[in-house]
Amino acid sequence: MQGQIALPVSVSPEQIARKKSLGSAIELCAELAGYELDKTLQQELGVDKGQFSRWLSGQEGIQWAKFSSLMDACGNDAPLLWMLHQRG
Repeated sequence: MQGQIALPVSVSPEQIARKKSLGSAIELCAELAGYELDKTLQQELGVDKGQFSRWLSGQEGIQWAKFSSLMDACGNDAPLLWMLHQRG
């Protein structure tokens, strides 16, 4: 599926508002697409388990290209919507 955009998945404002961190918004993004944060999504994004874990914990930033690929693979913009929500 690499390079392909998944079918759109809706994300409600309430789902976004309940998330307390970018990492949890990334988890929501994956969950809405049916991923369980396993190797499948990591392989599709071309990242290893350690790097993916650091994104979720906030220990490492995520480059725009990878961030965009994550949202494309999952078919939703939950992390981006979370950022907008945090900005008010």
